[in-house]
Amino acid sequence: MISENNSTSINLALQGIIESVQQGKEEIFAISEKIGIDNKKVLVQLEKLKSKVNKQTKDRDELKLLAQESRKKLSDVSSNFNLYSQQDIEQAYIEANKLQLKLTKKENELKLLLNNIESLESRLSENEELHSKSTDILNKIDVISEYLSYDFSKKDNEPQNNTIKWIMLMENEKGRISRDIHDGP
Repeated sequence: MISENNSTSINLALQGIIESVQQGKEEIFAISEKIGIDNKKVLVQLEKLKSKVNKQTKDRDELKLLAQESRKKLSDVSSNFNLYSQQDIEQAYIEANKLQLKLTKKENELKLLLNNIESLESRLSENEELHSKSTDILNKIDVISEYLSYDFSKKDNEPQNNTIKWIMLMENEKGRISRDIHDGP
């Protein structure tokens, strides 16, 4: 039989464990919430970047057409140089070169945007994995908390009753997890 002094010590230790578990649960929940907030910010950034990519792609395609036309004109001017003045030839060269530089700059900007999108998508994927893991840990902590806070000291005197109660706690947790899975994150 456990003495009253030992029982008090055990109860105090158990209460400390319960409080620590609860504090850990709250910290994990806060982390999970921060991840959710970050995911929302990342999704907004992704939408903005995708919109920029669409605009940049259209601009690049227009520049490609202009650059092709200017190269054709430059080719025409160069092959028929006797029909054009020196100034016309220089102007065609300058225009073709300027458009090619703009096109190169636009393609580099587009690559940078695409790299940013890839980075944000990777971050989003990692966040979703962390959120899933934190939810799993929170569920496990709930089970531990329920078990630790359950009062087994009641005068049941029947070990079967404690086992049945433990099984019922587990079944309740399974039901809660099933509902969470069904309802989605």
